Amino acid sequence: MRIAGIVVFVFGFLICLSIVGIPFGIFLMIVGVLMMIFGGRSKTIITNVVQVSNAPGQSYAPPPEAALYVPEVKQVSAREPPALAPPIDITPRREPLYQPRVTVAQSEPDYDRKKWQALLKYDPDLAKVANKMQELGDEWVDELARSYLAINDKTYLPNIVAQIIADARAQRTR
Repeated sequence: MRIAGIVVFVFGFLICLSIVGIPFGIFLMIVGVLMMIFGGRSKTIITNVVQVSNAPGQSYAPPPEAALYVPEVKQVSAREPPALAPPIDITPRREPLYQPRVTVAQSEPDYDRKKWQALLKYDPDLAKVANKMQELGDEWVDELARSYLAINDKTYLPNIVAQIIADARAQRTR
């Protein structure tokens, strides 16, 4: 197939020498190159060969850890009722699925305080939002810092602030 590809390629090149045959010659050259590239591949046949030896004196004994597990069988009398599983509590939960993290006094914050201070120093928009959050309390400023540093994208700042305000209002109504 590769030899035929070479022949088609050369024939296409010769046709390209005339001005009228250039489109057909280029087509034949492309077909010839494709025949040279893909035409010479032979099929690979994979065979699975298993050798079995039945030579005398070689017996197979499985290792002891490969022994089959046989479960114990317990005799049950007809008078004993089978053991039942304990009942499952299916009453719905009264607590909300989302619990905001509110801590009044923490010895060590779970966010990078130095990074947060640098952001407040060099980003005036974030500093304004943090000052407004200060009216709600220090724990909500910490929640703003945790949430903003987790995402670190200013486009989500209005969503973060709205969620924190909603959480603060929900906590005050309790």
